[in-house]
Amino acid sequence: MEKNFKQILPSIKAFVFDVDGVLTDGASGTSGTDGASGTSGTSGGTGASGSSGTSGANGSSGTSGANGSSGTSGSRGSSGTSGSSGTSGSSGSRGSSGTSGADGASFDWEGGWTTFSTYLKGNVVFYEGNSWIALTNISSGGQSPVLATGSWSIMTAAGTSGTTGSSGTSGQNGSSGSSGQNGTSGTAGSDGTSGTDGTSGTSGTSGTSGSSGTSGTDGTSGSTGTSGTSGTSGT
Repeated sequence: MEKNFKQILPSIKAFVFDVDGVLTDGASGTSGTDGASGTSGTSGGTGASGSSGTSGANGSSGTSGANGSSGTSGSRGSSGTSGSSGTSGSSGSRGSSGTSGADGASFDWEGGWTTFSTYLKGNVVFYEGNSWIALTNISSGGQSPVLATGSWSIMTAAGTSGTTGSSGTSGQNGSSGSSGQNGTSGTAGSDGTSGTDGTSGTSGTSGTSGSSGTSGTDGTSGSTGTSGTSGTSGT
């Protein structure tokens, strides 16, 4: 294998130059014996980075991934600090006074309507569940507000009847009453008519003769009775 210059440099003893200073090859000497292998040289420094390669073609888009599960709700944030109060605005100019309103109508309550009373315009009465206001002065003896529609007008109408309430719960059973007195006995009924004679029954079979009874013991003799009184002589 051909050796490089650095490997053979240590074995060169002298250099021969021409008069012009150019190194010329000397006559070939006899081959020397192979020297011992030199120690390994130190590693060379890191070479400069190579130029960047051209960009590869864009790969095809990958398939969309599955939707991820919803994340848990975050904890509620702390309340923000209250803002400082704004400065008070300047007072507005005073507005002009409004025009005075018209005088309101006055009402005088007269209670229930009667035909014997005199009423003035604006009087209020009660009649058949409604309140009525007099539209003009009304003399006594006038018609009722229902009929005199030119003199009276409904002020407040009676409300409609409410819905029927639900049935109440049944009351408890009362205690039993005391027993009544016995009634008087009824009159005896008349005798009923005699029933027809029934048909004769069939003769029964003869019974078996009974066994003879045992003889009784003799009784004791009775005591002698007292003599009777003599009878009176006949006339």
